[in-house]
Amino acid sequence: MSVRFRVRRKWFSQGAAAWNRAQQVLGVPKGALRSDHYVCPLCFTIDYETGQGQFKAFNEDALRAGALTVEHVPPESFGGRPLVLTCKECNNLAGTELDAHARRKENPRDAFLGRVVTRVNLKAGAHRLAATFTQKDGKYNVDSSKTKRNAHRPDAAVGIQKILSRPEGSHRDITLSFDYDRFDADRARVSWLRTAYLALFAVTGYRLILGPEMEVVRRQILEPKVSHIPTFLIDTRTDDDWTDRTFIRVTTPEWARSWGIKVGHYVVSLPLPGDILLYERIAAKRAEGMEAVVGNANAWEWPRRPSFGLAPFDAVSQLESGESAPDAGPVSRVE
Repeated sequence: MSVRFRVRRKWFSQGAAAWNRAQQVLGVPKGALRSDHYVCPLCFTIDYETGQGQFKAFNEDALRAGALTVEHVPPESFGGRPLVLTCKECNNLAGTELDAHARRKENPRDAFLGRVVTRVNLKAGAHRLAATFTQKDGKYNVDSSKTKRNAHRPDAAVGIQKILSRPEGSHRDITLSFDYDRFDADRARVSWLRTAYLALFAVTGYRLILGPEMEVVRRQILEPKVSHIPTFLIDTRTDDDWTDRTFIRVTTPEWARSWGIKVGHYVVSLPLPGDILLYERIAAKRAEGMEAVVGNANAWEWPRRPSFGLAPFDAVSQLESGESAPDAGPVSRVE
């Protein structure tokens, strides 16, 4: 989806203003980074002892040059819409190294739910064909007629048709395999962590992501094959659509207090400000054999556009004031 330059420039200005405020948190000398710069929220490092860091800061020319790009959150392949700006390198790398794996992981499940058409290998007896698989109105459809690879396998099509034509109740030996949707499980998981992190950034700006508790989150995003965070992704094991997106603040039990960013049947846990032990607590509970947690949470709608912390967000203001919003009811969280 194309985002007009006028909109992107507005997001740039808002992000630059949010960054200007955030410099005070880091103790950066006034004017060291001009207020008309937008900093990529992903590829920066901070020395939390000195408050100094390394950042990729972009001026408005980067928008025109394509060095600063629009990010879909969640990924566009899951129906995500443009929500933030990141540098081109981070955007492109995530598309191939993370989001593609998340999409392939969900393809078989989504195909059975009728959400996507995916490719499969159809095997009947000794015969194989490439095909597409989908579900509509409760009926499964396997179509091998439009796959070019099958043009070189005329005998296979005839052989499979003979097997399919056998009388009901006879042995048919038919299998479907989703060989085209091979994925790396670690990269697929980290794609959702990245989605949650960017969604939180879109709402709160640099205000929260600059905290020391978020350092391990960025490291996990940038190094998906290293287990910096053993457990952060919760599968609710429901058939929730990918359009079901919610901001959650888990309030009880005490050990589970956190942000919960929900997209479809996944919930990503992110630490609240100052909480550097969240993932250790989750890992400890899992080691104890925890399978589910039932607690209370407050929920807010998914943002339609970024505010970068410049507009009040109840979840943050209530957190800082110590107030509590009315409970959204119990939330079941399955590891």
